[in-house]
Amino acid sequence: MLLAVAFFVLTGILTAPGASSAATPAMGSLFKAPEHSAVYTMGGDGKRHVFPIETVYKSWYGENWSLHRTISLPEVSSLMLGRNIVYKPGTLVK
Repeated sequence: MLLAVAFFVLTGILTAPGASSAATPAMGSLFKAPEHSAVYTMGGDGKRHVFPIETVYKSWYGENWSLHRTISLPEVSSLMLGRNIVYKPGTLVK
């Protein structure tokens, strides 16, 4: 787990949560738009990074879908899109 967190912090995808405006999600927070099922995390690079499939999300957060907040589609769309989140290191993939 420590290695995984270090990887994402060093690559700028995940950082410790910080102060943000109401329109911009905090770094490291999870969010989605009500019109879509995609879940994103706000990266340390100021971009939104998507969990491309449910199993990638589950490799990081298990079955806990309550961790994300919902923001409007225009707010999500205003954030530059970054890279896809990959499976948590050490996850066995079939």
